[in-house]
Amino acid sequence: MAIDIHQRLKQSEESRRRAWRVLEEIRMVLEVVADAQIPRENVKRFRSEGDRLIKSLVVTLFTLRSAIDRLESTVQTARSIFSRSGMREELRLLNEGKVKGGHGLDAQQISEREARLRDLGIGRADSDLTRMG
Repeated sequence: MAIDIHQRLKQSEESRRRAWRVLEEIRMVLEVVADAQIPRENVKRFRSEGDRLIKSLVVTLFTLRSAIDRLESTVQTARSIFSRSGMREELRLLNEGKVKGGHGLDAQQISEREARLRDLGIGRADSDLTRMG
């Protein structure tokens, strides 16, 4: 029982549409979670869209890695200063992760971004951002 050419063309078109929807979801996640500004083309091309998404992902990951490196360095410097200056309570708070400040997202901001992703139809209950990491 051979599939006729029209059926194969229809399946191929459906497959391309599903693949494009996945690329659009990846774009939306990068835009919502990482505040990425990814340019769009008027013509849909898988290769160029994939290239833009990969570039955005790489920039995002390098930015995050750099921020983590700076944070680690800052924490080490703070530990050194606190331990030398007799600021034991501050050192204890730092070690317990209870020092306030920084530029990260607070719980409310994370919840808002999760809601935006759910509104876009992205993000299931098993993939909440608060459970990552």
